[in-house]
Amino acid sequence: MIESVELKNFGPIADFAWRDLSPINLVIGRNGTGKTFLLKALYCALRSFEEKRGDEPMSSGEILEKKLFWTFQYDDLGDLVRSGSAADLSAKIMLGSPMFPLEPAKPLVFSIPKNAKRGDVRFENQASRTPNGTSIFIPAKEVLSLHNVILRTRQDLRLFGFDDTYLDLAEALSHQPQVLDYPQAVVQPMSALHERVGGRVDYDLVMTPSQGIPIPQSAWRFRVGDREHAIGLAAEGARKLAVLDRLLRNGHLRRGSILLIDEPESTLHPEAITAFLDVLYSLVEAFDQDIQIFLASHSYFVVKKLYLIAQEKGISIPVAMAEGDDWETADLKDGMPSNPIIDESIRLYKEEVDLVLK
Repeated sequence: MIESVELKNFGPIADFAWRDLSPINLVIGRNGTGKTFLLKALYCALRSFEEKRGDEPMSSGEILEKKLFWTFQYDDLGDLVRSGSAADLSAKIMLGSPMFPLEPAKPLVFSIPKNAKRGDVRFENQASRTPNGTSIFIPAKEVLSLHNVILRTRQDLRLFGFDDTYLDLAEALSHQPQVLDYPQAVVQPMSALHERVGGRVDYDLVMTPSQGIPIPQSAWRFRVGDREHAIGLAAEGARKLAVLDRLLRNGHLRRGSILLIDEPESTLHPEAITAFLDVLYSLVEAFDQDIQIFLASHSYFVVKKLYLIAQEKGISIPVAMAEGDDWETADLKDGMPSNPIIDESIRLYKEEVDLVLK
């Protein structure tokens, strides 16, 4: 679990500090303020920590630099340092565990100097306990219809285009389900999601003709009752929701996992957004708060629903809000914070009232 984050001069982020994090955390702000950048920075550090195991010959710094390269896909390492800054890029992520509350949080710390070249990533990992979960990043664009394209361009051709958040997710989705049942707390909200999907998405081996010869190839299929369709005939929202189903069933999303979701509202109807967030909260309950979720959004529906969850359940949902270069933090358990997303919804409401009263 991440307890706090500090970033300085990381891409568009000048100076960011976020403390007292909880199982559910929200990042909001206008486009281009660094919401996705923040989630990707966390993801790179976490995955580097997780991949340094056993007899892995690469150092933690080498693993991190490779992860940064394929996630941000820059020309030069120094491109990650904030433009115009005379100081180095620095990051400090404090890791703790609800399963071992008496152990102090330990930091993952890394820095990149201005005008850095290859090999200049300085990484320090003081976390002593091997993580028992996995970090998972769900990007805004759905991946099922692009699954084989992502694997082909990245694994075989090693081309820029789909970054590591897409590749890692595509690889995780390739694994077959290991469990037949959801955790009890997740059954009802997942059933509600399945009703909105209108069917079930599965990953099967199909025979694809190639020069008259049938070749086995993995493919996603959309099933409605006894009928089966190509994945392209499923709504984009259905494909996105199926990702969560798959990760739960194949064990990639489990106790100890940290789930980072960019724009959960993307391709979803407001009712499905509400149902999706109910599922996320149910996961926190099902895993006894030993799972952590970060969401980046600019949707009023996401903010409002999480506010209602915080109020109804009496839980902390920290919010980091970007406004230009400045960041502020709040907590939805204390009320709806003032921010451009909410201010715009209020402005539209007042505009509607004025029209009615004319």
